[in-house]
Amino acid sequence: MRAIRPRHCHSAALCSKKSTNQQAGRGARDKNDEQNLTNTIAIILGLTIIGLVGLDMYLTGGETLVFLGRKLLDLIDYIAFWR
Repeated sequence: MRAIRPRHCHSAALCSKKSTNQQAGRGARDKNDEQNLTNTIAIILGLTIIGLVGLDMYLTGGETLVFLGRKLLDLIDYIAFWR
């Protein structure tokens, strides 16, 4: 009877033993670890943007946001020209 191998294995010799990364505890990540890292980065990035917008509103009354908005519209017009 043949042994059933995972789909990513191309030969029995490669899948019969754990790789050195998995034996050393590296590379055997859980999907939840990657998801938590992504959520953490998203929360930090969101709070940073909100903090910077709040700081701009406090210091300059939002003039920097208006400037960046105008530059973004100029960029969109420039890109639309090349379309």
